[in-house]
Amino acid sequence: MSPRPLASPLSILLAARAAAVLIGVAAAGAAWAQATPSAPMPAKQASVSPTAKEAAVAPAEKKAPVKPVKRAAKKEPPAPVVPEVEVVMLDADATQLLAAKEVLVGESGCEFGQKIEVGANPSHPGYIDLNYNKKTYTMKPVLSATGAVRLEDVRSETLMIQIASKSMVMNQKTGQRLVDNCVHPDQQTVTADTTQVLMK
Repeated sequence: MSPRPLASPLSILLAARAAAVLIGVAAAGAAWAQATPSAPMPAKQASVSPTAKEAAVAPAEKKAPVKPVKRAAKKEPPAPVVPEVEVVMLDADATQLLAAKEVLVGESGCEFGQKIEVGANPSHPGYIDLNYNKKTYTMKPVLSATGAVRLEDVRSETLMIQIASKSMVMNQKTGQRLVDNCVHPDQQTVTADTTQVLMK
């Protein structure tokens, strides 16, 4: 074999420069790799069951408020109606019929704007009906020694006294006056006449 020719000094110089360039490129690549941080790996998403996903997406259902149950109030039984005891009214005698003629019938104005109305009982001659405070009382007229007329309630609830100048109604059980200074048109005349006599 023939011996290889020795490399020329120029080729050796070019080869050395090429090697140096390659080494520099490799070093630069390594430095760049170290300086650039690696991108983080995406974390694995936790597996969520379909039911949990639906619960997270769908709004929570609002529960209807529970209405308190109203208990019906206990109704008290109505008070028993006590029937009025029927009063046996005797036929009026001559004295009672005479007293009934002395009673001033009609409407009378009383104190505090109150009124009473007196009239003959339509069913029993000689008896008088007294209307006061939306209630009717059946009265028995009786003449007194002083000339006043007493109207006595057949149920012993009220008593009416009628004198020449006024009338009053009392409660027989308590003795208190229910209404006073009731003046009939005929009693106004008597009062006026009395005032004129006193002034002379």
